[in-house]
Parts: sequence; structure tokens; C-alpha cells
Amino acid sequence: MEYEWENANTKFSLGYIQAKYADDPNDNFRRRFSIGAGFNIPWKGSKQTDLNDLKIKILEYEYEYKEIENQLGQEIYTTFGRLTNLLDKHELISRQLTDSQAEHALREYAKIAEAPPRALLKLRENTLKKEWLLQKLKLDITKTYIAWLDAAGLLGRQPYVNYLSKDLEHISH
Repeated sequence: MEYEWENANTKFSLGYIQAKYADDPNDNFRRRFSIGAGFNIPWKGSKQTDLNDLKIKILEYEYEYKEIENQLGQEIYTTFGRLTNLLDKHELISRQLTDSQAEHALREYAKIAEAPPRALLKLRENTLKKEWLLQKLKLDITKTYIAWLDAAGLLGRQPYVNYLSKDLEHISH
């Protein structure tokens, strides 16, 4: 009911009604009497201005949306590139560690009675440094992979998937 009343008021609006009479004894009610009424006429200009403001806001929001979309695409691209570089480094160091004869040399050196302990320690230190670097790279790869999944919008997508598992198992509540 209230909505109908407001709707009717917006369609037609009577501003005022006025009646005037001048108390002149010589006038026989012809010249000194006036009636006036005022109406509020809807004007398109103010509504058009509001509509233009809304169109401008819509364009601004669309621009912001496109800007955020571009930034997200750039973030996905750079994160994926960083992930690829980390994986390449990991593969290279893994290959160096497996192809290296350091462990074999360490065992052979230990067999030699006159092998200086410092040289043995140095060989072991180099091997441990590479293994530590591999562990650090694995951590960086995992963090970057999770950041890439987040930027790509895969972490919150249902059904939930364990992207760190080999088989990409679904996670149930």
C-alpha cells in the first residue's frame, strides 16, 4: 500500500493551490479574485544526469575489473615462469648430484689410509650443500606452486582437490 502511494505521488505532484480575493467594495467579484495552482512537472534532465552518472560509474567499475583481471593474468604468468625456473634448477642440481662421483670418491678416499680427513670432510660438505640446496628448492617450488594455484583460482574451486598429492585426490569434508 505504501509503495503504491509513493508511486502515485511521483507520477503526479500538486505543489500548491492558492485563492486570492482583494476586499474591494467597488469590485463585484471579477477583477480582484484569482485562483492559482502549482504542479511539479517531472523533468527529464535531472534523471538523465543521474543516468549518466550511473553509466560513468559502470564504466569505471568495468575498467577496474579489467585492470584487476590483467594484473591477475600477469601474476599467473610470472608465477608460472618462476615455477618453471625453479623446476629446471632442481632438475639440474639433482642430475649433478646423481652424476657426480663425489660419494664414490668419498668411499674410495676413505679406503686409502693416507687420505687427509680435511679432504674427506670437504667432499662430504659439498655433497651436503647440494642436498641442502635441493631441499630449499623443493620448499620454494612448493610455495610457488601453491601461489600459482591460488592466483589461478584453483584452491577454492569445488570439489576440493589435493594438488600436492600425486593422484590429485578429491578432499571430502
